[in-house]
Amino acid sequence: MCQRVLPHHLLQHKKMMQPRSRMISLMRLQRQPLTIHSCLLLRIISLCLVGIWLIWVVLSPTEPIFTSTDTSDFHQIYNAVNTAANQEVYILQQANIAGWTSSLRREYAYLLAQQNNYRPLLALFNSDISLIESDEPFLKMLAYQQMKQGNLAQARHLWEQLLQLAPNDEEAFYQLALLAIPDDITQAMNYLVSLNESSSELGMQADQLLVALQQNDLLTLGLLLSEFEEWQTAQRVLTALISVEPMHWQAYLYRSYVRDQQGENGLSDLEIALGLADNPALPLYFLGIHWRTIDENLEAAVAAFELAAKLDPQNASIAIELAITYQEMGHDDLAATWYDAALRLEPHKVEWHRLRAAFYAERDVEVVDIRPIEQSLVLFPNDAHLLTSLGYAYYQLGDYVMARTYLVQAVELDPNSARTQYYYAVAMEQFGDLSAAIGGYWAAYELRVSSPNTYTILAERALQRLRVLS
Repeated sequence: MCQRVLPHHLLQHKKMMQPRSRMISLMRLQRQPLTIHSCLLLRIISLCLVGIWLIWVVLSPTEPIFTSTDTSDFHQIYNAVNTAANQEVYILQQANIAGWTSSLRREYAYLLAQQNNYRPLLALFNSDISLIESDEPFLKMLAYQQMKQGNLAQARHLWEQLLQLAPNDEEAFYQLALLAIPDDITQAMNYLVSLNESSSELGMQADQLLVALQQNDLLTLGLLLSEFEEWQTAQRVLTALISVEPMHWQAYLYRSYVRDQQGENGLSDLEIALGLADNPALPLYFLGIHWRTIDENLEAAVAAFELAAKLDPQNASIAIELAITYQEMGHDDLAATWYDAALRLEPHKVEWHRLRAAFYAERDVEVVDIRPIEQSLVLFPNDAHLLTSLGYAYYQLGDYVMARTYLVQAVELDPNSARTQYYYAVAMEQFGDLSAAIGGYWAAYELRVSSPNTYTILAERALQRLRVLS
């Protein structure tokens, strides 16, 4: 059986939220501090006034203030009411008086999403209220959240609701296919066939998955899903393979990696693979990844990788992991040596060029080097990741004009990269274009649900610093 090495993936960090409360200053009465009772009295009075205003709105013979396309008045009310708790009181009071409207539901969904309050948001979309097109982002947010929590049946229902609103939504077809694997292969293939004519990244991934499903090749299917970072589905597939072939050491090996990526400890699977494999080079490679990423034992990781490299010196994946580990240890000279070794073994693998380019761009400013990045761009002139690295390298060197030039190109090529959007925003802020900077930070931040990583966290902090996000 041929040995297949899983392409390297950088770890993605979970989004960390740091909510910041808003303070309300009140005039002191007779130069005495307000008591708890007086604060409660003021709160009750304010809510009563809001209730009186709502009754006036409902009974007024004039046209309704809120329509399905105009929500500006809501935000004025929110600013007056001040707190999220009072915003929710206001919305629920209006729903109780006038019933749920599309605009009111959308405002409530927006408020709950801002609070990461998924339970009432889920209940809202599980109700019998008819959905509209503007509900799509909330349905996707909830679907991904339910998938993370392992509530696959609920996630499937949400994606099916989305398809009712948007019958051609590629993301919904793709995710429904993943949810059907491996229990209902026929249904999964039907969903993937719907993406046959798509030229998007999802369409290309669907084509590869479809071939593996048609051939009933569970190992290839598990590897593809791992490459696409579809960890939950990959684990289900590899577990199914182990149930059929309990001595399949590669299935244990790759499942150990998949479990590690999901926060589980895959060491037990890795130990089984080491015991079953004839050649330990590949298990040692994965052992090095485990030591570095899970146990954060860089010395042990280097030892495992170096032994694997001796057993399999032509394996570029092992070389790249040695480069990354030495980089994390601060041994830049050794890291550069192993990056170059990986590129000598596989000179046309763009992933290795991207990792080396990021290494040279994101080092301390005194050792930033644009030459290796430019060499890679000769081979891949339209690669957004490489252009991002070159742009940020120029930013590090203080050449903000060149930085902006390359980062604008990168954003145009790949607007869905949090790294690209973040570095673009950093450069635009330095350039004095605050509007473009906020747009870039926000674009990176919005990717936190589907693709949380270091750059979505950095973007969130930047928005908080600029007081765009609380």
